[in-house]
Amino acid sequence: MYLRVRLAKHPDFEVEDHNLIYEAELAPWEAVLGAKFPVPALDGRVNIKIPAGTQSGQKLRVRGRGLPARGGARGDLFVRHKNRRAGQSHGRGKKNCGSSSRANRDFIREFSLSFYIRQRSFTPVPRPGKPL
Repeated sequence: MYLRVRLAKHPDFEVEDHNLIYEAELAPWEAVLGAKFPVPALDGRVNIKIPAGTQSGQKLRVRGRGLPARGGARGDLFVRHKNRRAGQSHGRGKKNCGSSSRANRDFIREFSLSFYIRQRSFTPVPRPGKPL
């Protein structure tokens, strides 16, 4: 008798050998300024620290949080960072955002809004002898 086993895709993880890969969407300010980010793992959530200046596509490694291997060892959990464009919604609720990241986000939003308003209200003044 032969037994054929097919594994269904997991909704959150990709599997490579005994390692799990999770794709995390970060806001641009979280990638530039750094943040703490909750990531699902097989045995619960893991809070990872995103270093400042993280590039899109970069992988962060959490040791021992992957699939079990022979001999009792476990694979690793890799978190692949992906930039989230402005206006895209994210799966995390506001309760999971850190207070420093919330303050950074509010500061950037306020700065961007005030810059946009200043640009909209700016009217060029013609100078003598210089075309607009």
